[in-house]
Amino acid sequence: MKKKFLTALIALPILFFACTDLDETYYNEIDGKLIPSSSKIEAVYGTLKGYANENPYACPWWKFVYTIQTSTDEICVPIQNSMDWYDGGVYIDMQQHTWKPDNIHFLSCWNYLYNIITNCNMLLAQGDLGYDGLAELQTLRAYAYYRLMDLFGNVPLLTEKNFNDSKMPKNTSRAELFQWIEQQLTTIEGSDEKVEDHLCLKKYGKMTKGVLNTLRIRLYLNSKVFLDLADDSPEYKEYLNKAIEACDVVINSGAYTLEDNVFANWYYDNGQKSKEIILGIGYIGDGTNEGNDLQMESFAGPAGGMDRVFGNEMYGHCPGGFMVTPGKTADDPNALFNIFAPNDNRRLSMLYGQTYDRNTKEPVAWSIWLKSDPDNPNPNYVDGGGTTTGKPPKYLNYAPFFTRGLTYSAYMNPAIAAPRTVGARLIKFEVVDNPQFYQSQVDAVVMRYAEVLYSKAECLIRLGRAGESVSLFQEVLKHRGFDPTDGSGYDETAKGYPFRDMDKDNAGNDTNEKISAVALMSKRWLKPTDLSSIIPPNPDLEFMDKEWRREFIFEDRRRADMIRMGKYITTTWGGHTTPTNDKNRNLFPIPQSILDAQPEVEQNPGY
Repeated sequence: MKKKFLTALIALPILFFACTDLDETYYNEIDGKLIPSSSKIEAVYGTLKGYANENPYACPWWKFVYTIQTSTDEICVPIQNSMDWYDGGVYIDMQQHTWKPDNIHFLSCWNYLYNIITNCNMLLAQGDLGYDGLAELQTLRAYAYYRLMDLFGNVPLLTEKNFNDSKMPKNTSRAELFQWIEQQLTTIEGSDEKVEDHLCLKKYGKMTKGVLNTLRIRLYLNSKVFLDLADDSPEYKEYLNKAIEACDVVINSGAYTLEDNVFANWYYDNGQKSKEIILGIGYIGDGTNEGNDLQMESFAGPAGGMDRVFGNEMYGHCPGGFMVTPGKTADDPNALFNIFAPNDNRRLSMLYGQTYDRNTKEPVAWSIWLKSDPDNPNPNYVDGGGTTTGKPPKYLNYAPFFTRGLTYSAYMNPAIAAPRTVGARLIKFEVVDNPQFYQSQVDAVVMRYAEVLYSKAECLIRLGRAGESVSLFQEVLKHRGFDPTDGSGYDETAKGYPFRDMDKDNAGNDTNEKISAVALMSKRWLKPTDLSSIIPPNPDLEFMDKEWRREFIFEDRRRADMIRMGKYITTTWGGHTTPTNDKNRNLFPIPQSILDAQPEVEQNPGY
């Protein structure tokens, strides 16, 4: 198998899953159609995980997510002690929209997506896949091209017919890509067969009818961005109606429903148990670089005390990189931390406040303050021997920035480092109390049913039918609150976290010995009876935007939502205090190394 342009282009090994024999073929005759062996398609699905190794260009899925979202008002990576996470200023550039084409993370994202595409093209070029196999591969490849179109705009279109060429083709315009993706989701190439007719209704981690229609929803809802359409244009309204049709297909299929506890979607043993997940990426967390490290990258860094919080030494090795983006001031109403009502369960996707030792229930002390530290709460602290040292214990209290009198902009300055205990962190994924490796086996959730309901709600609002969206918000929000006055509600002042028992070990096998994981929501989940004070009678796009933020916090969609809502380059937040006001920044630049190696590929405008 030749892969000339790829190896020449990005100069790193592309993951082709050599452990799977792609030449091995077993077919079954079913209704006159040739069905490919599952092993051939399964190898391609593995590319969704991305890949992790010591090469700086490697891009596992979780790195793909936080790279993109650090350019939004959701996730940030401030410089920390000893210049940790400075990384040449790449995260500062992402937060302030001053990135350049040589930012290494753009190449990582590019590689991740073209790796999926190339693996699909390899199998498609072999032929003899049958309609079912073609439908799966066309849908998976269309998903990768959708993400490329969203991030980079005009990108080269590689198919099974030209992916082996030594040169990359010229850029295909965003409008042409849009039409091509729509066609790929409609009919199987070279036939009149409908793609949807050859996908199963529901199968975990695979391309299904649900995935196809959710991808259509995303395509049509964001068509105003991809095709540069006005909000009130007839063309955009037509696409919104198409999106509603796709929403209704998923809703009426009966294949999915909402979890009573939204956090059940990120339980350690979520996987196929979830009633809500439409597309998930399976992880095993067994030390083979197949773990989901998205959340582990957020907890406090080395010697950060998280080993005492969760009762296992493995959590003492978390690098503590990214955290919740703060607002410009403590009371900034648009700051992510502040848009949640205190009794909104989803607020607990963020880890904040004092942490406690799981065994002793005492506050976790992370380190000691330096007397000169401006964040020192008591520089005149007197130790047990009666000496004024200015070194009281430094407790692991994940306080939001401005509640400690600190300014976020200071931490974008290499001369000033953020204390590791500053900033709320990610804790949407369940945490097991006895991990065997520094990885999480919590599956990545790429699409879930709540997205379908909220997408339909936004379409209705945009079409002037806001009143019809209320029932959709009700359907979601009746599962998202709790009554703090009820005795069974969760007490946020409690010391430590509750744990729940699981019947699966870390590899997903049945076990007689129950293992426990932090069930942050196990006793906080009560359905509110009255939503009238929460949902307005005629929701507007501002309410819609905040609900996207609350419901899908840390779920790899904030950048696209901000662009569609017109906020990505026009608004400000902590660390991004001046609006970008440059529409070219709605697209990332084509990576510089791609341009250097392939002169046929053109850079995006403004770079």
